[in-house]
Amino acid sequence: MNGGICEAIATCPGYICRCGTNFTGIHCEDCNQRGNALGMESHLIPDDAITASSFEPAYQPYSGRLNAKGWIALANDTGNPYFQVRFGQEKIVSKVIIQGVLGDKVDDHACVKTLYFSSSLDGVRWVDNRPRDFSACQVFYGQTELVFAAPIHAKYIRINPTNWFRRPALRIELYGCDPPNNT
Repeated sequence: MNGGICEAIATCPGYICRCGTNFTGIHCEDCNQRGNALGMESHLIPDDAITASSFEPAYQPYSGRLNAKGWIALANDTGNPYFQVRFGQEKIVSKVIIQGVLGDKVDDHACVKTLYFSSSLDGVRWVDNRPRDFSACQVFYGQTELVFAAPIHAKYIRINPTNWFRRPALRIELYGCDPPNNT
């Protein structure tokens, strides 16, 4: 599956699979941590699939794409701010690249300092996910790559900032692949 080659093992019952590029797992069913860009920066993910708990008019959620202008939450959005991406179909997400936002004025520069991720297959029930090597003091200045300990199967990914510099603000790209039944 996914370009892998499985062969029977002569010395015992069973088989072994050698996985193709960007896949791992017993049956080559999951993306490895490299994965492929899922479409934030390239606009493969449409603007209306990117939402947030709030946003400054000049920094709307669809601007939260890697290397774009960026998303900035409203100043009063301090309870449970979030930035959310909806995929058109289920994806396997293996990592996220996050950048801070350089505002129009120096006083508008902002970034997320700590966060957690949530994922959902239906947009109603959410599961919290932590990337590999994540710690409560992780700081995102410039560009940071966060790799999930286990790939996440999701139609929705939500980034939940818990601490930030000035305001919740970010630009992202998600990496991963299609699950086997979507390829």
